Amino acid sequence: MEELVKLLTKLIKIPSPSGKEEKILKFIERYLSFLKFEKVFVEERRYDLLYKNDSPLVISIHVDTVPKINFKEAFKPKVEGDRIYGRGTSDVKGMLSCLLLALKNFYEKFGKIPVSLAFVVDEETNTALGSELALKHLKDKEMFLVIEPTYGKVCIAQEGSLEFSITCKGESAHASEFDRVENPIKTLFKVLESLEGLLKRPVNIIKLSGGSQFYLTPWESYALLELKLYEGEKVEDMEKKIISLLPKNCQYKREDAEEFIRFRCERFVKLFDLVLGSYETSVMRSWTDASNYHKGGKEVVVFGYGSLKESHTDRESITLEELKKGYEFFFKLFKRLLSPKAL
Repeated sequence: MEELVKLLTKLIKIPSPSGKEEKILKFIERYLSFLKFEKVFVEERRYDLLYKNDSPLVISIHVDTVPKINFKEAFKPKVEGDRIYGRGTSDVKGMLSCLLLALKNFYEKFGKIPVSLAFVVDEETNTALGSELALKHLKDKEMFLVIEPTYGKVCIAQEGSLEFSITCKGESAHASEFDRVENPIKTLFKVLESLEGLLKRPVNIIKLSGGSQFYLTPWESYALLELKLYEGEKVEDMEKKIISLLPKNCQYKREDAEEFIRFRCERFVKLFDLVLGSYETSVMRSWTDASNYHKGGKEVVVFGYGSLKESHTDRESITLEELKKGYEFFFKLFKRLLSPKAL
């Protein structure tokens, strides 16, 4: 545990927001210097680190995080009780530290690593170029284990989502004459209430803006929104419903979309039975790199310890117990994969 905490502390101290992953990749390459990595470049100074062997199984983990946002001491790790706080602890530097230490200790004991590896960039963006590129260079591989905070549940599916924006325009006026014009912020509020009734589900407000501090009514309001898509639902059908509800002064724009995915994961079920024994299956509630691998025709599951809810927030943390479980999982997995009949 002491070594795990020390390693995670080092990882937290290396800021790696999307677009600035080079330092942490260099750290990983040094730490796993006994492995021969291939660098595949997404763009200049941004690349995936890939390790390939004969195994059909790839462990894929992203090395980027969101920026510190409102997390004032995001890159100053703090231990309080049984938790370690810092940006990326749950998403996913905690599990990254477990993976790195398990690889190092396993290689020292057995002299080999029985899985292929993909340390990818750009996951915390809408482009996800890292896993897209990794798939092209690992096209002969059949199974991808994607590491994300899933509370220790094995996710065999992934919820869909539609991210979109609505912009409402209005006529600005001196604020004392507010009752003589239509306020676009109020229009937007009415649209949001009507949307939830029409779609029969909550609509997540990611960002909301409009108006200024000066004494006038706003000329425009803007909302970045998201709603969940369940199994069998189509993006186009949802968009038609949304657009049908909008007044003439409101404009719809699709920002990102992904329909519900049920993964192919037959061999993973057998493997997790052997490694974990009893476990709970679930649906991953957020987009992950698993989407790109699934589209590439691969068997996929998403798994890891840590809280998805706390990720990206100023409370982001992981417990010592979760770190212990993460390390033990990887070491047991590697040991099981030494058997030629494991997959």
